[in-house]
Amino acid sequence: MTLPIPNAWTALLALESVLGAGAQLEKRMFNSPTGQILYIGYCATPSGLTSLPIWYIVKLSYDVNGFLDYYQLPNNGAGFIYILDDRTTYF
Repeated sequence: MTLPIPNAWTALLALESVLGAGAQLEKRMFNSPTGQILYIGYCATPSGLTSLPIWYIVKLSYDVNGFLDYYQLPNNGAGFIYILDDRTTYF
């Protein structure tokens, strides 16, 4: 599922509303060889293992000029149900 960028913030606000105000999420980012952030993984468990299905993952896409274009959720939808190590297989 691909969302236009304005909806990306709506998705993040929805995530925060589920977790509650002030929730502390661990965030890990993965870059392309050119330095663009491609994947962001959020985990509600501090120092959560990337091999466990406890991650909320999003993929960022860019237009031909290198500007952020899409904020994509996994094909199976949002949730803390993904293994971060397998992030490239969910989209």
